[in-house]
Amino acid sequence: MAALKGSKQIASPIIAMTIVLAGVYAPVGFASGISGVFFKVFAYTLLGAVLISGFVALTLSPMMCAKVLTMPSKGSYGKKLESFFYRLQTQYQKFLSLLFR
Repeated sequence: MAALKGSKQIASPIIAMTIVLAGVYAPVGFASGISGVFFKVFAYTLLGAVLISGFVALTLSPMMCAKVLTMPSKGSYGKKLESFFYRLQTQYQKFLSLLFR
């Protein structure tokens, strides 16, 4: 539910960013002359990467967040895993405090 709500909130900025970047890179691919030859492949590669990135941001990322970011189970394995990550976090904080002194 939270992944769906979050994806609805960021859908319009992702679409706008994808359209703007595609609009910037597409004309570079149509340039003529020596510079057009050099930048054509670069522009089309970036255009393809931006379009794929926009698609992934709108579809796959919210789905993966919904699957991966769930509440930990209350079983014994979940409790052991939670205590392990808590100990790891405290040790990392101690290490960082010593490092920055």
